[in-house]
Parts: sequence; structure tokens; C-alpha cells
Amino acid sequence: MQKRFITAFILLILVGVTSSCNKDDNKDNLVGTIWIGNFEDYKETIAFTSNTLCTLTEVNNNEDYRVTYQCSYTYNQPNITIKMESETLTQLAVFSP
Repeated sequence: MQKRFITAFILLILVGVTSSCNKDDNKDNLVGTIWIGNFEDYKETIAFTSNTLCTLTEVNNNEDYRVTYQCSYTYNQPNITIKMESETLTQLAVFSP
């Protein structure tokens, strides 16, 4: 489950990076945006809650499994760096188009 989660997390971020780009005047602000990744048997969302924090949530299609991670991120356009920490895992991902 952990390996699948990490793979899905990276795919979700890549999809979000490419689909969230627009011609908005405030390109440096992700606050209030929610990125959604739908996969075969679960869905993941990333909600950017402040200029440095986001929430990653994974829910299976039966909605009987839900896990939420608090993550920190930096956004120096075009790069997004997300750091997820749990009791057993520290995941750092850097993305640029």
C-alpha cells in the first residue's frame, strides 16, 4: 500500500502541476486550490491551505478507508516541492514542467 501511495502521490502532483496552470494574475498563489486524482480504486486530493501547508487525503472507492496527511510545500514557479512526513515515512518530491 505504501509503494502504491507514493506512486499515486507523484502522479497526482504531476497531473496537478500540468492542469492547474492558467493565465491568472496571481500565479504564485496556490492557496485555496484543490487538486484531485482519480485512480482505479481510490481518489486522492491535495488541498493547499496556506502558503506553506497542504493536506493530502486518500479515500478508496468504497469510502471505508480514508487517510489524511499534513504536508508542507514551497512553490517557486515553476517548481513545487512537497514534503510529507508520517511516523514511518518522509517523502520529498520536487516537480517542474
